[in-house]
Amino acid sequence: MKIKTVIPVYLSNEFLLEFTEQTINSLKTTHENEILIINNYCLPELRERLGKLGTVIDNPIGNSVPGAWNLGIKKGIEDGSDYIFIPNNDLIFREDSLDNLVKFAEEHKEFTMWTMAEHCDMRTLKYKQPESTFDEHPHFSAFMIHKSFPEVLGKLEEGTGEPYPGYFDQDLHVGYFEDGDMHQRLLRQGLRACKTASAWFYHFGSRTIKTDDELNYQNRDTYEYNRAYFERKWGFNPHGQVHSNDDPIRFTYKNPFNLEINK
Repeated sequence: MKIKTVIPVYLSNEFLLEFTEQTINSLKTTHENEILIINNYCLPELRERLGKLGTVIDNPIGNSVPGAWNLGIKKGIEDGSDYIFIPNNDLIFREDSLDNLVKFAEEHKEFTMWTMAEHCDMRTLKYKQPESTFDEHPHFSAFMIHKSFPEVLGKLEEGTGEPYPGYFDQDLHVGYFEDGDMHQRLLRQGLRACKTASAWFYHFGSRTIKTDDELNYQNRDTYEYNRAYFERKWGFNPHGQVHSNDDPIRFTYKNPFNLEINK
């Protein structure tokens, strides 16, 4: 099995590179796996060290999480990868997590996207045993798709008004809501995503924004922009709300979408 692991980075300090190194060094697999790093930004003095972690490609549109994901997905398809795995760069994996995720995906092809489960204590992560349970509330900090994903979703979204059929919506700013937007799209097209407890990781959580004062300041505006964009597109405000997958409110604004929003 051939896997392309796609990791977007924004490295404005050495601390963030150290997190990225920890993430990649903890990722083990028995499958063929190429690490592809999408560089949204990197301090020049950190670039050589970053290059030792995998193949580095600069994001031509700058600091865009959905743009980085899309670029990595396209590269994975071009290179003949069977699966494209997209984790954050502030995770620690159990050593069997990626193998278990691939095994689960091969056994459960009724799903369109497969994600790992988060364990809350890094100290006990290695003792956390894989479980056979799963649920349909995906965790996008570490998700995987099959190479056919853009084609399958893209065909279903033709004519819906979706700005990037089959790919993540690049009209969303940094950061947040990129994953929730995709989940809404999958649900409306009758596709399913799941989180499996056979694959565990620990997530430090929002390290880039928390360790970069400028990004953290900007995110006060970009977060609200994305929240408003999401509400305009899907008809409900996701801020602080949790809805079950079959809740009718999720389908209030079905296709075609109303994407008229100030940019």
